[in-house]
Amino acid sequence: MRIKTGAVVFAAATAVFGMTADSARADLKLEQTVETKGADPFLLFAGAEPPKAGKIKTKTVTYYKGDKRRVESGGVIRIFDDVSNTFTVLDAKAKTYFVVDTAKEIAAADKGLVPEFAGSADVTDTAETKPLNGKDSRHYRYTITIRMTLPGSQTPLATFTMKGDQWVSDAIGTGVGTPKQSRVALLAALPPQLSKGLKPVTDKLATIKGFVLEETQSTTLASVIETGAPKEPFESVTKTDQISEAPLPDSLFAPPSDYKKIDPPRA
Repeated sequence: MRIKTGAVVFAAATAVFGMTADSARADLKLEQTVETKGADPFLLFAGAEPPKAGKIKTKTVTYYKGDKRRVESGGVIRIFDDVSNTFTVLDAKAKTYFVVDTAKEIAAADKGLVPEFAGSADVTDTAETKPLNGKDSRHYRYTITIRMTLPGSQTPLATFTMKGDQWVSDAIGTGVGTPKQSRVALLAALPPQLSKGLKPVTDKLATIKGFVLEETQSTTLASVIETGAPKEPFESVTKTDQISEAPLPDSLFAPPSDYKKIDPPRA
């Protein structure tokens, strides 16, 4: 069953984000540490290799400027453009880059086997507050369920369930660039074949205002397809190490002039 194209695009879109979104106009740089345990079901379902056993710590630096975002994590550099709905992946060692246009990727797929996604979400504002990194933050809890089916089918191929706690601050990046800081908010900008059933999720998450400074999240997968996913949930803990609101150069959000453009890898 060839469902790879939709699953891979979905996984690529969700791979590097937290769960909330806000808009911003001031430049912003967030340095964060993400500790994970287990296999991310989104990536595993799309065919990624299971990670090594135990906990893995990754340093992530995210830059925001206007409608663009640069994410450096685990040796991978991605630049997202929310106007063109593309992302660029840089290879610093090879000095190469490729660009993925999510709409074109889906349009090129076999229409009968492009998966569809639908979801629901519940968000609780606990009204608890505390200072983090010198910024006031507010505590939210959430549960998100995302179901993946093939067109015309009522039986989910996979159901992803995410539960988490977030401490979010709206005291940084006031008005800052992109409305797609989060993995699920980004999905609203994907082609209709993937995103039309996710509006209840994005609408509910829109009630969370600000940028995630601290988060604990667990994700589980239930699937009728054998994926090798462990029964234990995928767990992640995100903590913010440093915040900067200094101006950022435009050059951060484009491939260097000496990099060679290559074709994206095929699933």
